Amino acid sequence: MSWRGDLISRLRADAALAAALGTRIAWFEAGRSWTTFPRLVLQEISPGRDYTHSGPDGLDGPRVQFDIFAEDGEAVEAVETALIAEMEQAVVETGSTRFHHAFLEGRRMLDPVDLGNNRRVQRMTLDFTFFHETI
Repeated sequence: MSWRGDLISRLRADAALAAALGTRIAWFEAGRSWTTFPRLVLQEISPGRDYTHSGPDGLDGPRVQFDIFAEDGEAVEAVETALIAEMEQAVVETGSTRFHHAFLEGRRMLDPVDLGNNRRVQRMTLDFTFFHETI
């Protein structure tokens, strides 16, 4: 599995995130069958590859955007708190990936998303940079 799949597995294994989100964590877009909130959607902003004169050094540090969607501010904050706690751990090995602690680079509370039928959801975006390597 790639580091992206290992990251999803890592997040789903966290007790606080699992309690808040269940399995509603995915790359690029929310699962089409998801009908409930909150949700966590990930998107890679920058690959963060570093090189030596011999080529890639094997320790990549991507910047990943985590979008939290929830029906109220309390649910957004619960996911935010759990996500920060999980991502800031020193070293976590999941699958074939060793994740080093993440750096919170950005945090934005965006305007609510209108779903129609008088229904809106809150959206917060957190940007993390973290290093990982294949083990």
